[in-house]
Amino acid sequence: MKKQRVVQLDLIRILACLMVIMMHSPMPIKDGEGGLMATLLYVGTSYFCAPCIGLFFMVSGALLLPTRETALPFIRKRLAKVVGPTLVASFFYLAVDHLLGSGGSWVTELLSLPFSAQGTGILWFMYTLIGLYLLAPVISGWISTPPNLQELRIYSVLWLVTLCYPVISLFAQTNETNTGMLYYFSGYAGYFVMGYILYRHPSFLRWRYLAPAFLLSCVAPVACKAMSWNVDFYRMFWYTSVFVVVMCMTLFKALMQWGACLKWSEQSKRLIARLSDLSFGVYLVHFFLMRDWLWKCDFISQISNLYLQTFVIALLTTVASFAICAVISYLPLSEYIIGYHRKRTAS
Repeated sequence: MKKQRVVQLDLIRILACLMVIMMHSPMPIKDGEGGLMATLLYVGTSYFCAPCIGLFFMVSGALLLPTRETALPFIRKRLAKVVGPTLVASFFYLAVDHLLGSGGSWVTELLSLPFSAQGTGILWFMYTLIGLYLLAPVISGWISTPPNLQELRIYSVLWLVTLCYPVISLFAQTNETNTGMLYYFSGYAGYFVMGYILYRHPSFLRWRYLAPAFLLSCVAPVACKAMSWNVDFYRMFWYTSVFVVVMCMTLFKALMQWGACLKWSEQSKRLIARLSDLSFGVYLVHFFLMRDWLWKCDFISQISNLYLQTFVIALLTTVASFAICAVISYLPLSEYIIGYHRKRTAS
């Protein structure tokens, strides 16, 4: 029996994809250039688009947890969907690097493929996703019990504490190494589980708590800049910081509720599902289109307004990436290139 699509989850995946593109779109500028407006642009696109990664993982957790198969069949099926595109993208970006004369040792890079992203940094996401797939059957053993909401809250709070380490370390010593008490509660697996929780138990987080936390998360980096507080911005406001996680949970919950209130036509659902299916491939190709094509176009560099320039780059990257992936999706073995194959419908 074919699993029914959930339009809200497709919308969240599309939003995450657009946020990734926007985050990567600003062109680099020299130190001291651009002033306050440039700082706002780079901080804004980096921080306010940072929920993109967490949203991807939350959608996966919502769809996959608890697993309905035993470990080995589940792992074989999931790895078949991601290993091929990861290898193809790795070889492609490695080839581009070597053609441009910036590649390293082919032997070292190929031997490193099972252990770390090669060719481009954005492929780290694929390795983390594979790790979560490997972990999913283990997590499912706990979730399938199922735990009550009190248990879920307890373990979510333990994850929350690890997310607060950058803040706690400002006034206390923390052990974030693998000898730390909460080391095994940290990291991206929390997103995976939180996606399941908010999807299966919508009342788990109430708006009267989440809304103020979201506002605080929006204001926190601005306050740090305005007050000239000496904090590590990358550590304090990145993917596994409490502020970004709060934004992820807010967006996920809001889109789930908003999407459920709307009446979607079948045509709209099909379009959203198609774009969602292509988003995996868009993540893999957008970086090349942006950095090795658009950034080198004269008409882009001639746009003096940084905000307009970034918007144009993001828009053209989005359109080109989805168009290219749509074409690839009809090709044989496209599931090994972009993780999706579209079957031609009979006329």
